[in-house]
Amino acid sequence: MPVAVYSYGSYTDTGLHRHNCELNHSLVTNVCISPYFIYARCITHGVQSVVMSIPLSELINESSQLVSPPDVWVKINELVQDDNASAGDMAAVIQHDPGLTANILRVVNSAYYNLAREVDTVSRAIAVIGINDLYSLATALTAARVFANIPCHLTTPDVFWRHSLATAIVARKLAVRCSVIGPERLYVAALLHDIGSLLIYSRMPELSSEVLMIADGDEEVLYQAENDIIGFNHAMTSAELLRLWNLPASLVNAVAYHHEPLRAESTGIDAAIVCIANHVVNRYPGSAFVEQPGENLTGLDPRVWEMTKLNEQVIAELMVDHDQDLAAAVSVMLPAASAVEHGRT
Repeated sequence: MPVAVYSYGSYTDTGLHRHNCELNHSLVTNVCISPYFIYARCITHGVQSVVMSIPLSELINESSQLVSPPDVWVKINELVQDDNASAGDMAAVIQHDPGLTANILRVVNSAYYNLAREVDTVSRAIAVIGINDLYSLATALTAARVFANIPCHLTTPDVFWRHSLATAIVARKLAVRCSVIGPERLYVAALLHDIGSLLIYSRMPELSSEVLMIADGDEEVLYQAENDIIGFNHAMTSAELLRLWNLPASLVNAVAYHHEPLRAESTGIDAAIVCIANHVVNRYPGSAFVEQPGENLTGLDPRVWEMTKLNEQVIAELMVDHDQDLAAAVSVMLPAASAVEHGRT
């Protein structure tokens, strides 16, 4: 079978550039491309078709009902921002959602927190881990449940959420090492850093398939290919979804710039931590964003390391117990994310 050429274009300051690679026995020629809209003319085995992308704003708007936060979480978010709200107010709201209550207690009583005594009420959980940590935990559990509703056939729930959890675990460790205030924020940001991928895969499976084949297990290549072929990327999409949830700007920016932390300005260290965590776990087959990571992954910009004052030796020390930490997190967090996939609530 002859191998055809895949051709795609990208905008730079000097105009439209074209790139070619052998791929998928298809000839694809972009006839329109912008930072937010693109369509490609595809010729596969002699059959011509047009594969359309859509603007990012349209993608978010059309999916808003599917991925909107539940009322209970909206109330939780309002309480966290209310200086007059009490721990009792927070507990009362959470208890209106039996599923969320059960998931919170399961995680709090797991090896992740390693508490000496069992916690049997939400009020007690708040007293033990604090309102901010409980808010982050409630956000992570709720978001995992909501975004598991997005239909997707280009990745499996286990691969996607294992990568997300692994990134979250490492990001939290890095945040603690960097003395960042509220390290649980970075856990949430890292857990949700790729949720935009699910939406892109679901709505644009043909273009996403081509992007994944070009990436060949390298997420930095994937990021650039998304910009070139789809017109925007999964980081931008993830950030817009978090903005829809009215999450703090610092968290949204950490997600938006997790592939380009040098652009994050005042929140650069948050984005750099998520970036490094993502980069590190993509080296591990059981934690990577695909089942088999590429062999020669794109390296990090040295300036990202400088932003955090971290280095490879520190990373090696923090990764010693990674497999055990991930296994513990998967046992308590993955059921909440995958229950929808398997028809449970």
